[in-house]
Amino acid sequence: MVHFVSMSCIRSGMKLQLLVVLAVALTAASCSREVRDHAGILPYVERVLADTSSSVYASSRQFSAHPEKGVIAVVGRAEDVIRVTETLLTADNHDNISGRREPDLLPDFAGETVQSFLDMANTPYSGYADNANELFLRELNVHHLLSALDTVCLANPYDSASAVRKMRAKVVIFATSYASAYGMADVDTLLRRSACPVRAISPLGSMVNQAVRSAAGPMNIAIWADNDKARGGVYSSSMPALFREVGAENAEYQTFVLYEDEFTSDRTAWDRLIAFLDMYLVSDSVKPLSAIFIDDPNVSVSLMRDAVEALKLSTGDDLLPYRNILREDFVLLDPAGCMAEDCYSYLRKADAFTHKVAYPENMIYFTAPDYDYPGAGFDSDGQFAPAFRYGRAASRDEAAFNLVKMSDRFFPDSLMQFMETEAPKTFSLYVR
Repeated sequence: MVHFVSMSCIRSGMKLQLLVVLAVALTAASCSREVRDHAGILPYVERVLADTSSSVYASSRQFSAHPEKGVIAVVGRAEDVIRVTETLLTADNHDNISGRREPDLLPDFAGETVQSFLDMANTPYSGYADNANELFLRELNVHHLLSALDTVCLANPYDSASAVRKMRAKVVIFATSYASAYGMADVDTLLRRSACPVRAISPLGSMVNQAVRSAAGPMNIAIWADNDKARGGVYSSSMPALFREVGAENAEYQTFVLYEDEFTSDRTAWDRLIAFLDMYLVSDSVKPLSAIFIDDPNVSVSLMRDAVEALKLSTGDDLLPYRNILREDFVLLDPAGCMAEDCYSYLRKADAFTHKVAYPENMIYFTAPDYDYPGAGFDSDGQFAPAFRYGRAASRDEAAFNLVKMSDRFFPDSLMQFMETEAPKTFSLYVR
């Protein structure tokens, strides 16, 4: 087989070969991880279903009476939540009156309030998979759902009596794709069996939904992943089931992790796109792609879209193999954009928009350890020690952490800088 090489993505042909070989090796390792059996309902979910006073039943009653009331909650890893929040606050893809996919200079979620839940107590999520404790990760995401549906949180993580009110969620968006594999099925079971019409949305589920809507034939997808999620079995544990849910059992996918080191840190989006497609060209299947899922937070989606458009418009013979690998119906999909689309579609279908004439609002919360939790271990920063964080057993009603309303006192400087750079609209609403 002849592999065509774009010299713009490397310093030498030898370095490209090393790059591709190492990338393929990482991909093969990530795909070889054993897929664990996650079947069966969680005992914790059973207990919540048996408690008719729980927040899931209260949410069902409120939504049935007033579907327009409530907020859009976004939960997960802090950086993922901030990016999704920014998309929700700024998206203008639809005419807000007709619903047509046509910008109207008014944010799609005008009048809505987005609650951002930064899970600072329980991340990084990769540690649960590394310690074979995915069961707790499933339960953790159920706890996140119930926190979003609750109407109480704390004002101070060190004072359990500092309870304050918050608004209940009518949509819960899980910003991190670990939830797609570990917890989303449990969340869906809880909502379905409690007859709660609140919608839960996850990254991989939304990207599959959009890929189905865009594909003119059987789907063939390449997932651009980071190593932690690929190694943690996120895709092997979720993609087959997601394909079945949308009736696309004949769909195919492969996961790729782009090798990065000090020699590749200066690559442009174009360089990285070509390197990614090189990996695909040496993979087991080289059928033309219907979609690429961007699930690596280090990839700029906007810059990558520009690179894809430049490739489509290119005319050079040296780029022909790359152009040919993209189908006519090809789409580049990202979690935030697809989840915003699913959220908008659901709110219109359920007639659950507030219909207020106002720009979207944002409120920020974070998870903090419960410092009175029996047996909890903490590090020097007051966070859970890794052994405790990743060793917690499931089937405990107490979550070992609390949801707290954010204030400057508790906002890490590094995260504030990230928000200012990556999410200027969210930042402006927080600091005003």
